[in-house]
Amino acid sequence: LGAATYRPTIDRRRPLLRVERLESPTLRQVSFELHAGEVLGCSGLMGAGQGELALILAGARAASAGEIEVDGVRQRIRSVRDSVRAGLAYVPEDRLSQGLFLGQSVARNVTAASLRRLRSAMGLVSPGRVEAEAAAWTNQLGVRVPSLGAAVRTLSGGNQQRVVLSKWLATAPRVFVLNGPTVGVDIGAKEAIHLAIRRLAERGMGVLMVSD
Repeated sequence: LGAATYRPTIDRRRPLLRVERLESPTLRQVSFELHAGEVLGCSGLMGAGQGELALILAGARAASAGEIEVDGVRQRIRSVRDSVRAGLAYVPEDRLSQGLFLGQSVARNVTAASLRRLRSAMGLVSPGRVEAEAAAWTNQLGVRVPSLGAAVRTLSGGNQQRVVLSKWLATAPRVFVLNGPTVGVDIGAKEAIHLAIRRLAERGMGVLMVSD
């Protein structure tokens, strides 16, 4: 990712994510390990199964066989909620139809997956807390917006993709599953997204990048 001199520091004592003999209509006996600090690529021709793998980890598709472990704990992932609870975060390839609420504000998009954490003891969510949370993540990822109240549809493709990354970072995942994270963005935005991915790995996350 980015400069050829990039050398990640990988903790190989125990995998963050272990997939063993995973099967589905398009997958046969898929096994791999992903460690803290590692960026692992999974590629193939369109329809070869790498997208199916990402959707299974995200809880959007069900595997017919196999095991998934996160931090040494076996997980039963049958829904997006199961995936998030297990410490996984999924960024879809089609951000416009699957990753964003285009008519909603940047702040609402960034906090959409973490509202439960932002609720008060009364079950209410303060607009000020939503804005503060959104500001923290958009600043960290360098999202350029006129305001946090701006509709996401008004942003460039690169900034929209960073809003999606911000949304899932706010859930404090251990593992990021990125399906075509730079599809449809310009060369400058690609570099910024690659840099953001490197920084996630440097913070001890495991990153699985899926691409055709």
